[in-house]
Amino acid sequence: MKKLKVGMVGGGGPGSFFGRVHLRAISLDGTRELVAGALRSDPKAAMQEAKAWGIRGFPDCRSMVQAWKKGDLDLDYVTIVTPNHAHFSPARMCLEAGLPVLCEKPMTFTVQESEKLVDIQK
Repeated sequence: MKKLKVGMVGGGGPGSFFGRVHLRAISLDGTRELVAGALRSDPKAAMQEAKAWGIRGFPDCRSMVQAWKKGDLDLDYVTIVTPNHAHFSPARMCLEAGLPVLCEKPMTFTVQESEKLVDIQK
């Protein structure tokens, strides 16, 4: 069986608990593997963190999505592990590109943001 290829947005900050939890969960049953990430909001730190994790790094979510759209990156979905207030923007960016998203709760902070994501997904 082919492993699903996963990209991660966020989760790589100093002392970040959830990024490593998601990494372990992704790897737990052997069906998925983390292959790429924009793990920090600072582009240089994002690249350094990805190198430390042994995955392909991107300075930001937009760059990762663009690489996927061009066919330069094989992803089945992206998991968003940013702080709660920062979930909407990367979710919207991925969905607008046609890239499936897994996002921890809360998906959005407002009904309007939720409605926008539903409209994009439709």
